[in-house]
Amino acid sequence: MKLFVIFFFAGLLNLSEGVEDVMASDNEWERFKECPTTPNCVSSETLSKARFIRRFKTGERPEESWELLANMLEKTSNCRVISQDSSYIHAEFRTRLLRFVDDVEFRLESETSEIAVRSASRVGYSDMGTNRRRLERLRRELERLRERE
Repeated sequence: MKLFVIFFFAGLLNLSEGVEDVMASDNEWERFKECPTTPNCVSSETLSKARFIRRFKTGERPEESWELLANMLEKTSNCRVISQDSSYIHAEFRTRLLRFVDDVEFRLESETSEIAVRSASRVGYSDMGTNRRRLERLRRELERLRERE
């Protein structure tokens, strides 16, 4: 029954729409869009305590951490990097079972040695913690790789 409800509501939604609504702007990535009121988004820039997640620390060499992150994303099987430059990455992650798309954004803040992060589901009400777990897993992997350097 649960799968029927999920497929029913997924069928009502156009899963290809929503990228423009998720991201702040096509030209400037100075600040991420605020998370919606639904529990399917986390951001290092949100005003909501429930949706807040800490920025990634880059250590003394922010650009090297940025390269490590970009390489990690390229090697992640359920991830597709949509756009990338020297200070911004937009990636899509697909859930394994139902193939829902989550938009994940990263912005390098060299002056503070941090990477701002945001992960949001395109559809649905709750992500059951998927976006937070994804970013925490990426944080741990980035820290592990930085320690080896």
